[in-house]
Amino acid sequence: MDMKQLRSFVEVARLRQFTEAANRVHLSQPAVSTQIRALERELGVDLLERTTKRVTLTEKGELFYSYALRMLELEQTALEKLSGSMGQMITLGASTIPSSYLLPPILSGYRSENAGCFFRVLQSDSHTAVSQVLDGTVDFSVVGEVPDNSALTIREICRDQLLIVTPVNEHYMTLKHHTPSLQQLFQEPVILRESGSGTQKNFDRFLERHHIHKEDLHVAACANDLEAIRKMIVSGMGISMMSACSVRDLAGSGQVLVYQMHEDISRHFYIVWQKRRSLTDSERNFIGYLEKNVPR
Repeated sequence: MDMKQLRSFVEVARLRQFTEAANRVHLSQPAVSTQIRALERELGVDLLERTTKRVTLTEKGELFYSYALRMLELEQTALEKLSGSMGQMITLGASTIPSSYLLPPILSGYRSENAGCFFRVLQSDSHTAVSQVLDGTVDFSVVGEVPDNSALTIREICRDQLLIVTPVNEHYMTLKHHTPSLQQLFQEPVILRESGSGTQKNFDRFLERHHIHKEDLHVAACANDLEAIRKMIVSGMGISMMSACSVRDLAGSGQVLVYQMHEDISRHFYIVWQKRRSLTDSERNFIGYLEKNVPR
């Protein structure tokens, strides 16, 4: 197995065709086909199902695709670190909310004081972001869920409240005016996050505490794209449990209604890194800056 084979496979898997994939990796279509067949022989499995009309991933191909992406990311990280072409580079893994709402102002502020520092950010769910720390793909990850793993240094950086968020229309404004019970509120159409989401895990625990069965919910949609869920709520599709920092702008502009629960429903965000890792001065400076400046 070599990196050229991996790059060809990833492009075919992403594009679902050989012609454009071959253009992307600057090879002929037969050369790409040969590389992938060699990869399949080495692995002893079929990665692709080929027909005259389309290319699809086999079950083993889907599994290997995620590993191939990680190997290419690790190669890129190693090359950039060793070349020094980017100056002081910090590679960060991040789950959705830190990547979209917590980190951007932090990275911008840090860069303004440390112009020689370059950031590479890889967004994923919390589980994948932690795995990227363990396998060395990233230096640190900022996540909302962490495992009990003795190989990791885990440091809490902030707490974020979880809120029930609804559209703004006559129905929901009337509902809020009458202060509905949780049982009444969750009779409304509900938008869920993907199963790997830290927010969804907290939502599931919340429902369990209040004896609300997930199978009884009227689920309008389930999405792994936080921005898509925000737009669904604004458009009136349903309600969802959301991180306060992810809807602060929508609530401030009157595009959504927010329900503050009687109990404190909150989650925490953490920065994690390998315990055996010796931090550089720039990495220590960044962690200190993050802890000092992250919104609390």
